[in-house]
Amino acid sequence: MSKFKTATMLLSLSACLVLTDLACFAQTAPGSRKEMIHRSLLECYSKMGRGAEVGQEYATLIAIKPNDALLHYNYGYHLLTAGNMAGAVLHYKRATQLDPANQPYHAALGNLLMQQKNYQGALLEFGRAGEAGRGPYEQVQKYIQQLEQQRQYNNMLKQQAAPKKSGGGAAAKKSNDDDDE
Repeated sequence: MSKFKTATMLLSLSACLVLTDLACFAQTAPGSRKEMIHRSLLECYSKMGRGAEVGQEYATLIAIKPNDALLHYNYGYHLLTAGNMAGAVLHYKRATQLDPANQPYHAALGNLLMQQKNYQGALLEFGRAGEAGRGPYEQVQKYIQQLEQQRQYNNMLKQQAAPKKSGGGAAAKKSNDDDDE
């Protein structure tokens, strides 16, 4: 990275951090100060579009506050937008564990599980989502029924095709035997 870009980035980051309410910062406890600093960095990096640093700040904040459901949910969303669906599911699940009454968390997790083709898990989460998950719950149920019907139909086709192959082979062999006599 060029010196100009580095200096510009540091200046932008410094300006962003200076905008933090310093009076509030001075009155907070040391543990809270650390959290405040990282939340400010997270906000600054987000505004700058620096995804890798945003992810690092989320990881740091989760280490500081491991039981913060909203933090896990937001980190999950960040991971999802970065293309890390497995990480997103992990943090969405953690958010639902920490705040089981939060219906939107369950609905979001249900949507992710649908994308991963985990239909039973999606049904469970949409059921937990209450009213927020009613429509998707019904859609998943219908989709699962269609998949089951398709599976049954495919099995029926396989069963019908199997006797024709063995019967056809026996008939062909018999006619060859008749020609030899």
